[in-house]
Amino acid sequence: MSYLRGFCVAGLLVLGGCTAPNPDQQSAFIDVDYTPSFKTGCFVVRVSDEADATKFVEERFTGEKRTPPLALRAIRKESWGTTVKVTVAAHERDCQGQEVDRAVLSVDLSGEGRKTPLRMSLVAPDADGDGYVAPNGEKGGTDCDDSGPNAAVRFPGNPEACDFEDNDCDEVVDEAFPTKGMACNNSSCTGVWVCNEEKTAVACSAVAPRLFYVDRDGDGDGDPSGVAEEVCEGETPPPGFAERLHQDCDEVDPSTKSSGVEVCDALDNNCNGVVDEGLSCGGTLKVVSDHHVRPVQQSWKTVALGPSGYPVWIAGQGGGLAVRRAAGQKFESFSANDRTGSPPSDGSLPINANSCGDHDWTVAWVDSSGKVFLGGEKGHVAIHNGRSDFVCNPDVTQSPGEASFELHTITGMVGFEPGGKRLIYLTDIEGRLFRWDAEGPPVRIDGSSIGFYGLHAFNSNEPHAVGSPGARNNPSDPNNLQTFRRYSVKTGVPVTKLNSAALPDDVPGRVNAVWFGFERNACAVGDGGAVWRWNGVDAWKKVASPAGLTVEFSSVVMTYDRENALNPLNEQCFMVDRSANGRLRRSTLHGWGKGPDLPAASADVPLNDIAMTDSGTELWVVGDNGRVFHYPEP
Repeated sequence: MSYLRGFCVAGLLVLGGCTAPNPDQQSAFIDVDYTPSFKTGCFVVRVSDEADATKFVEERFTGEKRTPPLALRAIRKESWGTTVKVTVAAHERDCQGQEVDRAVLSVDLSGEGRKTPLRMSLVAPDADGDGYVAPNGEKGGTDCDDSGPNAAVRFPGNPEACDFEDNDCDEVVDEAFPTKGMACNNSSCTGVWVCNEEKTAVACSAVAPRLFYVDRDGDGDGDPSGVAEEVCEGETPPPGFAERLHQDCDEVDPSTKSSGVEVCDALDNNCNGVVDEGLSCGGTLKVVSDHHVRPVQQSWKTVALGPSGYPVWIAGQGGGLAVRRAAGQKFESFSANDRTGSPPSDGSLPINANSCGDHDWTVAWVDSSGKVFLGGEKGHVAIHNGRSDFVCNPDVTQSPGEASFELHTITGMVGFEPGGKRLIYLTDIEGRLFRWDAEGPPVRIDGSSIGFYGLHAFNSNEPHAVGSPGARNNPSDPNNLQTFRRYSVKTGVPVTKLNSAALPDDVPGRVNAVWFGFERNACAVGDGGAVWRWNGVDAWKKVASPAGLTVEFSSVVMTYDRENALNPLNEQCFMVDRSANGRLRRSTLHGWGKGPDLPAASADVPLNDIAMTDSGTELWVVGDNGRVFHYPEP
């Protein structure tokens, strides 16, 4: 309990002249009740001689850390009259703050001894503890909100925040933020200005747009040269676009992207500018320098692989024939006219004497045992097993009674081994289809006026032949229309032409080669830089070629990994051409891919054939002047 001097605060003699009271001296106890929440304001207590107001004493102190009532004891001063006036005023915030309530009491201190205890009362509510008192009629403080849910942030002098509250009690909300509620833009997205999370400023309510980049190959990495498509909140992203990521180095190849994993395929899968880095691929894409394949006089026309990728047989003009039996080995020669001119100096074996004759070989197929089956000029066919003691006896496709067999150059060959038996189909430039069991001569099963230049099939029941009815060496012949013919060949049933389609509106010239990656996925190539695809349902459809491309494509293969349907290389078509500087090109489902590129210094001749394993792990290209390219070549 405290006593205030003229009054004295109990235990504290505040002003000079106040001494410990005489127990017999007249005094009065006064309890001042006040609102309990009034903790940060100030009390001003004045005691004056009621007869002479110039005689007074005054004390100021805060209410912090106090609890009501404020207990006072009034003691009359010797020079004062017997009646004193006690005034207690409460001020908000501090002693200079607004007076919020006042109580006045006259106290009779005549006589001696103690008087009956007296009480005074002040109303000074500060429910939110912000130091400002709520209004109370003509009294009270200046707080505009003392007990509401946001009362603690609403009091005079409080800096205005962006919070939909009248923080400074001037009866205006958020006046420091005049743009609030107005329209705004975040790039292409529209919104309004709203209070930010810190409530210190306004921010546009529009969420920044999501950026999408065209992704033609669907690999999740967009075109780095493309313009971002902005998608605002609530909008549906456009199909065929990738969000944020746009560092794809080949936007038409799903096997390459900035986040890709490098694999052995002679391509830059992770877009870092390096091919096959960090991998042991067994070599790179380069020209084969083995002794028996490199003579410039040798024109290699065909290459064929065993089912696993080996052995590899190459054949060509003048009875050229060579085999590489396994990876890392040298080619062995079975050529009729080996043109190397000197003994091998690179570790290659000497030439074998048992060739298949001095014939120009144009097509080849290799069975599961490693034997090669050859077809060439004047209808010649042959078989070689790669042994030095094997006798190769070429035969011809000429059927009894047919003349002019010298024109019947074989242009297509595809083989199968159903039930362990060989079944081979052949085509020639006279539009004939043959079946060959490799036990006797080929047997013609169909003939037409269409000149066939390519043949392939996925299964033994449906060979597909391609070509043109026009003159072979006359591009201006009006009959030079691309023709695709699909056959149904079944034991005991006549051969049926399932369809025969000509595409007169595509380009002048013929179709030169066809390849099936899967039963209903095929590519074909031809003159004038033309490429077609077939999905097994619709008609053959021409693929848009690069501007100005007019080369004569000579061969094509399609990759299709039968062990992995999700391999991004699936349904990609690799092709070569017969231009003076033949190139290896690649058509994906989305456009023309980058690479793999043949070594420029060596790719300066016409290229005649290409072969590849289904998954693309082995690639071979052959051409004129002894050119043989291989990936991966040590």
